[in-house]
Amino acid sequence: MGVCVNLDLHRRQLYRYKGDQCAHCGLQVQEMIKRYGTFNRMFELNHVEPDKKRPDYDKLIRRVISTEQLDELDKCILLCTQCHRIVHAQDVPAELEITVNIGLKKAVQRLKGQMIIDACERKAYFLTNERILVIPYRVKVGERRPCTMFGTDLEKGGFLINGLKKLEQLKSITVFAWNSKTVLMRAEHMYRDIVRIQHDLKFPIFTAELRASQETIWIRNGIALTKAGEVSHNGTVKYDVKIINT
Repeated sequence: MGVCVNLDLHRRQLYRYKGDQCAHCGLQVQEMIKRYGTFNRMFELNHVEPDKKRPDYDKLIRRVISTEQLDELDKCILLCTQCHRIVHAQDVPAELEITVNIGLKKAVQRLKGQMIIDACERKAYFLTNERILVIPYRVKVGERRPCTMFGTDLEKGGFLINGLKKLEQLKSITVFAWNSKTVLMRAEHMYRDIVRIQHDLKFPIFTAELRASQETIWIRNGIALTKAGEVSHNGTVKYDVKIINT
């Protein structure tokens, strides 16, 4: 027996997860609803790397929200129908390299994406589904002095995962915003292999699937989603996890 899904409500949640506006021209879903009473046939999800699109995408995207579905959405950007057709008509795959230097620290990230070329404005617009990781943070381990680290160090470099596995010795890891004392994430060793993690939703490094009674909350890319259709970009979450060393 299949699960009944309100497709409009479901698509609305997915579009909000993907920014709720066209990634190129900025046309907003909410504006279309306010102006015309609908967003049907006005927006589409575009796979930045078409060869990574799942064969069963059309069926998957209509199911109840799941980790599997969100994994597929992370391959996409939201476009209005016109911009989506322009992307495919021009068909210009591209790569962009970003380098950030802070003192002696350096971070480099290469992004894969697609281009839209506007001959009248003499501009080329780069579109990608990848998160920007070359963002600086201040990271404090235990009682040591904070040091500068980039998102590339925390995520791609494996610092947070390896640090959580060693938290019994390190005691705590705190991540601050680069230009303020705002705490974005704090992980503390509680007992044995249990770690308590608290982080701002806007801190995008962590991906979690939290379950309480019959509710499931997905936290990823700085956003929290529920099966009830809720989408939140603000707030703080706290949970305990069991660290398994392999």
